[in-house]
Amino acid sequence: MIDLFYLKHRRKEFFRNPSFGAYIFVGVFFGAMVLMMSVGLNNGWDVIKRFIVSQLEIDSIQVPSLILWLLAISDLLFKIFIPKPFPKLFYYHTLNVRPRDLKVGYLIEVTLNLWFVLLLVLEVTVASLCVTDLGLGMESIVGLLLIWLMNTMISVFNLSLANTKVTAAIVLVLMCLQLLIASFPESLPVTSELTFLLIALGTLGVFSALSYRQLSVIFEQVLKSEKGSTGEFTTNLDLFKDPLMQLEVATIMRNKRTRGTLLMNLLIIPYFLFLNNVTSESQSYQVMFSILVSGLFIFQMGTYIFAWEGSFFDLLMTRFTPRQFIEHKFRFFTYTSIIFSIIFSICLFFTHRTAALMPLTFCLFNIGWNIPFVINNGFSNKEKIDLNRSVFMNYQGFNGMVIVTMFGAMIPPIIIHAILFSNFGAISASLGLAGLGLFGLTLRSVFISKLSKKLECKKHYLSACYKS
Repeated sequence: MIDLFYLKHRRKEFFRNPSFGAYIFVGVFFGAMVLMMSVGLNNGWDVIKRFIVSQLEIDSIQVPSLILWLLAISDLLFKIFIPKPFPKLFYYHTLNVRPRDLKVGYLIEVTLNLWFVLLLVLEVTVASLCVTDLGLGMESIVGLLLIWLMNTMISVFNLSLANTKVTAAIVLVLMCLQLLIASFPESLPVTSELTFLLIALGTLGVFSALSYRQLSVIFEQVLKSEKGSTGEFTTNLDLFKDPLMQLEVATIMRNKRTRGTLLMNLLIIPYFLFLNNVTSESQSYQVMFSILVSGLFIFQMGTYIFAWEGSFFDLLMTRFTPRQFIEHKFRFFTYTSIIFSIIFSICLFFTHRTAALMPLTFCLFNIGWNIPFVINNGFSNKEKIDLNRSVFMNYQGFNGMVIVTMFGAMIPPIIIHAILFSNFGAISASLGLAGLGLFGLTLRSVFISKLSKKLECKKHYLSACYKS
């Protein structure tokens, strides 16, 4: 008999958390976005299918099967990178919670993760449209649900391994599968509904057993360790308790230059939509707008990353380690990029449906490669910025490296997208660029380590520059 004490405790911990209201707000906000996207998909389904047919030059009958395959692979990619909690093993060990109950409760908790559920709502919309077009029965619907559960188990297994090389290998394989499916949709395997259900059930059983076994290994390692934690599993990011994130928000809201930068970023989106409406047939303009909007904070604030906080740089370096500071900047730029990309994608969906996924594609590239690139170039900005001055006609902190950074961040993805688009079409270009971004995400720990060491070596020199 399984005792679900772990889940009961986690439920009480959640409702008693002071940040409970903030979590609810985030869930409602993103839930509303998901519902808007689901309604848009229902209304524009025929347009989406015609676009895929024109780009890949395939029979319209093959489109629903192609979408279902890409949906399953994309679901797994997202689940690998979405943050997951990790239980406080020593705490539950002192409460005499059995390892078996802890592992089962943890697997259930991960399956019911808010982000996984929101993702499921969007995926159910797409899958139901494909199922209706294909005329599939109950066996296939149950099989698709088992595939969704299997992807969750694979993501838990990957998390428990805590191995960057394994994650990179999985991402590389999935990227290749996406490109192969988009390039050769006529080669997709076809099976009976009962066979598909049995295969899905078998693979779910295999990966469930693997994830359960790997959790046992990791739990034992953590319990035997002296510190009680490996430090590799702190992926449940509580933004509402993070002091650096609170400082970031306070800095933006309480200073003229930061407030002006935020307002300019928000006003840029409708401006780009207007320009995109004028030049809606130009692929190059759509690509450029998507890069800029998805990376607004990266380009606007990342180039001044240390000078931006130059007036209290010494305080940051005494209260936080260089690694904590760099990790925070990665998180901050990642989440702002995702938010701006989602907003811009929704706007484009109702204005230019064919370009609706571009901001999300370039968002992955920006957070995979441009964030470390921009932060690295930020070391060259040695002039302290006075945040009390207005943003208008204020060139403080602006230098040649800012221009080099902007061109260095924008030109490579534009060239890569243009090459892929001219040779393989729009969908393959988007998948290829998104795949490169995901590959960069697998190297994030490497980038953070190198940038942290660089900041450790240069923090005294930067501090002296900001005091002068």
